[in-house]
Amino acid sequence: MPDYLKLLIYSLASSALWLAEAADENDRHLFQRSLQLTGVCDPIPPGTNPRVCRTVIGTGICLDANGENFNACFKYGGLHGFTKTDCRDVAEASGKAVGWQYGAVGLIPRVCVLFFDEADVDGRVTNLCPSDFSQFGLSGRLGTGFPKQTADGIFECYSCE
Repeated sequence: MPDYLKLLIYSLASSALWLAEAADENDRHLFQRSLQLTGVCDPIPPGTNPRVCRTVIGTGICLDANGENFNACFKYGGLHGFTKTDCRDVAEASGKAVGWQYGAVGLIPRVCVLFFDEADVDGRVTNLCPSDFSQFGLSGRLGTGFPKQTADGIFECYSCE
């Protein structure tokens, strides 16, 4: 993907976390959690998820206890039906995500953002991003631990604690 296209997607995703309307609430109920799905067809045996990422911290950008931003990566769902449930399932299956957010972004219908602890990033957040996700901003953000507070924004911040 050309750098200018990545920059455009990043810019849209960044501004959307502040300005866009929240995604359809019906996304939460597309799959029963007991099915343990990470994607549309990837079953996980019950009880093997390394993390449970369902705690709502608040509405706005996820921040750590000191008010620091986390390193992050994102995926836009486009027209492929990537839902809020799919986003949560990817965060839980990653084993290293400390939090996540999901929402509609202007012309890009659905964006999933995964947050990672600076201690796990080791200089390059891309090492922790799932293969179909892109780095969100620059590595080197100082957020550590799990999300504990939020900054301005309209999407719910979820913790994997």
